[in-house]
Amino acid sequence: MTTSKLWDYCAFAYNRTIKNSVSHQLQFLDILKALNLDVGHKILDAGCGTGNFEKFLAEHESEIEIIGLDFSNKMIKRAKKNCRKFKNVSFQRANLRKKIDFEKSSFDRITCINALFTINENDLVLKEFYRLLKPGGRVVIADPRPDSTMKEVIKAYFNFLKGKTKKRKLLGIFKTFIIAPFVLVVLISSSVIVLLEKKGNYHFHSKEEYKKLLTETGLVNIVIGETLSGQDWLITAKK
Repeated sequence: MTTSKLWDYCAFAYNRTIKNSVSHQLQFLDILKALNLDVGHKILDAGCGTGNFEKFLAEHESEIEIIGLDFSNKMIKRAKKNCRKFKNVSFQRANLRKKIDFEKSSFDRITCINALFTINENDLVLKEFYRLLKPGGRVVIADPRPDSTMKEVIKAYFNFLKGKTKKRKLLGIFKTFIIAPFVLVVLISSSVIVLLEKKGNYHFHSKEEYKKLLTETGLVNIVIGETLSGQDWLITAKK
């Protein structure tokens, strides 16, 4: 199975899982803060999946333009459905391994959420981000740490439920059972990803590797923290 077909296969389950993941919603808040947006900003989300981040962003920031890219047809199809009511959001199919079809210095911000680890040619992708960023523009990357697991994300969800009323706890537990099959599909897909990583297809970068890659690209003011219940790096850098 090719990677595009893998993501096509799990698009529906991926969409349901992200929508109902407390950790991912908190991650979106972390990314929103890191973006430091202003009115009129144009944003590129490279590897947008099913558009959950675009929806979140459009709900919080109405006076910006958002363009999402993904190479999975089914991901793009669901993304368009998720964001159909937002006029400032659009999606295009694109392969991040190739030159992206936009002019130099087209974007104020570029985000890449849990996508870079799937691409061996990270140096080329980051150089393309650099080309597309306006001077002073910012890139925000969330990507799995080498030791990341789903365990902490699941644990964070149940910790979140502890602070809720009895009614909300029961609703949360019920929702957990409803989305469990979708989570299972995503976990199986993640296992395939790990196998691909071991064969050299995917790579989870250390903090030092990311600093080196970003510096060699020409990006500056590099800050690397954590997000997604500590399972992802949260990286910001400027052109």
